Amino acid sequence: MRVKLILFYFLLVCSHAFFAQERVTTFGVQFKPIITSELFNTGKQEIKQNNVTFGVEPLTGYSFGMVIRKGMSKNLSLESGINYLNRKFELSINDQDTNFLEKSKYNLVNYEIPISLLVYIRLSEYIFMNVSGGLALDIYPSDLYTYSENFQNDVLMYDWIRPSLIANIGWEYRTDKSGYFYIG
Repeated sequence: MRVKLILFYFLLVCSHAFFAQERVTTFGVQFKPIITSELFNTGKQEIKQNNVTFGVEPLTGYSFGMVIRKGMSKNLSLESGINYLNRKFELSINDQDTNFLEKSKYNLVNYEIPISLLVYIRLSEYIFMNVSGGLALDIYPSDLYTYSENFQNDVLMYDWIRPSLIANIGWEYRTDKSGYFYIG
């Protein structure tokens, strides 16, 4: 494992020698809305125990941060940065025996350090399509506590740093004077 990590860093540092066609480094600010989806089974989660249903439903959120992109060749770039994520959820507790139903909304804040490889396809003089994939480190700075008049919920973080997979598809409009505009 250690040899693979050293080899990865060596190739990363030496990548400018292998891909000398374009060495453009760009810096940008990004904003991404977080929209709920059932696509990857990330929708509402429920568990029933002793005739009480506990549910957690993801709501909308956002991600805001900065990105640094290093061009390796005409069609490849390496991208990294840091993002602040604010994800919203709704906790519901429903006891069918006593007709108790209580809901509480809360925010989960974390930070993300992504690194991904982007592959470009030129569609016109100024428009490019890209796909990317990579890894991210998700950092959770604190435990979570939510409550209402009738209950309290504590979430303790056992792993403060968690790896995750990331993937994107999008389109860029590139200008010489104003920079790159990405939607994806």
